[in-house]
Formats: sequence, structure tokens, C-alpha cells
Amino acid sequence: MLTLETKRLMLRQVQVGNLNLFKKLLQDPYCLRYLPQNAPFTDIEVDIFMQRRIKHWRKGLGTFVIYLKSKPRQAIGFVGIETSPNPLYSDLRFMILKKFQVNGYAFEASEKCINFVFNSKLESQIYAVCLVENMASASVLKKLGMTKVENIMLYQALAQARLTFRMTSVQSQNFI
Repeated sequence: MLTLETKRLMLRQVQVGNLNLFKKLLQDPYCLRYLPQNAPFTDIEVDIFMQRRIKHWRKGLGTFVIYLKSKPRQAIGFVGIETSPNPLYSDLRFMILKKFQVNGYAFEASEKCINFVFNSKLESQIYAVCLVENMASASVLKKLGMTKVENIMLYQALAQARLTFRMTSVQSQNFI
């Protein structure tokens, strides 16, 4: 199992034993308020979501569960870079449990994940998408050095307005 570390966090490759964390995240209306689905996942949907995260690792990259180094059994969220529904693009995804938000964990975990993907030469550019009203995620993406791009469709047309960001491996060398 692949594990990455930052100053405060451990990122571990997602596995079946992480089902409870995914239930907490994907069944919490607060955590889902900026996702297009905007409704809690059923138990079956959570299981399918997690199984897809596990399978994605066959491509060499995927989702990590985020743990606190100070409490190594405390899972606080996930971060990952995966192929988007449009297979031309890979995008950064993250979600943190409500009580652990606003501590810089999303930035710290995302930064490590991006560095892993670029340093491993798994991708030459990474995208990220968030709804316009999700100012916290947009702020994290900007802080990472990602720049807004137009006319890139990673996901099917959404009713909600969204922002798309991109970072190239060259940009990351200059920023992160």
C-alpha cells in the first residue's frame, strides 16, 4: 500500500477498510453541498464510489485517505488525482470532514498528491473543477498555483456554474 507523508499528514492508498470514512463524507449534506449531486449517497452508492477509487489505482494513480500524523488512526478525508469522465483529463479531488476543515489539510494533502503525480511522471497536467460558489475549494486551488481555464469539459454539462483550473508539471516546479 502506497503511503505519502507531509509535516502533519499521512496519505494512504484507499482500501476496503475505509468504507466508514466514505460513508461519513458522502452521506453528510454539509460535505456534499457543493457537489452536483447535492444529495446524500445511499450505502450502495458509497460502496460503488469507494470500489471505483480502489480500481483506479490500476492506472498507477488514484485516491488517498488522509490521516493525521498526531492520531494515525484518525481518517479526516480523501485526496486524489484520477482520470475524469472525459479520459483526456485527470483531475484533483478532495473532501475533508467538516470538523477538520479550515486547517489547511486540503492544501497540504493536495500539494503532496500533485507532487507525487508529477514527480512520478504519471501526468503532465492536472485539472480541478469546483462550483463557482465553492470559494473555499477555489481558494485552495489558487493557492496550489493552479490557473483558471475556459472551454475545457471534464464532466458532462452541469446545471451549476463551475470553475475549471489547470496546473502543468512545469508550473508546479515554479510554484509548489
